Amino acid sequence: MKKQYYSNLSPSERIPKIIAEYIFPELEKIGFKMLKSGLSIKRDKNEFIQEIWFSKSKWNYGTVICEIEPHFTVTAKKYKRWHKSFYERDLLSDVVLSDSAKYVDGWDLKSLDGNMYDFAKFDNDELIDLLLRNIFAYGLKYLDSLSDIDSLTDYLIKEERYFKAPMMIDFQLMQHDYQKAKMISDWFWDYKNKSDDDFLDSTIEEMTERKRIINNLA
Repeated sequence: MKKQYYSNLSPSERIPKIIAEYIFPELEKIGFKMLKSGLSIKRDKNEFIQEIWFSKSKWNYGTVICEIEPHFTVTAKKYKRWHKSFYERDLLSDVVLSDSAKYVDGWDLKSLDGNMYDFAKFDNDELIDLLLRNIFAYGLKYLDSLSDIDSLTDYLIKEERYFKAPMMIDFQLMQHDYQKAKMISDWFWDYKNKSDDDFLDSTIEEMTERKRIINNLA
């Protein structure tokens, strides 16, 4: 018989209780804190904030469907303030990167039912074990790779996240590494000039501005 925790509760009540009682305690041991929503767990790492959060399926219903999808997000704590001071305008987002579990390198995709974990459908102990094993083996590695300027630069270049180039350059400007800022600028423009990919006008404007700044500083 499959193990079911809090099956008498609605999914909106059941999911936070399962996270709080069976997933969070293992992460609390390594410095994570639970947010009031019960769906998000965060910790500080260097100058960054690491977050593991769980979205609920819009199809959740009674004891029939109780699905969650894990996500991983890193934000830069000092970026908004620096951006306001340096560019004299507000920063739209201080998110370094955010991905659902299915895009995290190494994550056991076979353990996902679609993109979800369904506590109504499967044995809850098995799902909790799968979640924790994947979080500790791959989710934390993903978060840590984005919680240091050098490693996040390497990761975003390897993953070809060209749209993040303005932020990557800003991080180098923050630590006065103008040579690396120029390297990132060249990496972006080399790709842009050789590819047919379309970038947002705002990205091109930001990269043009940063190219000018780097040329003046170098």
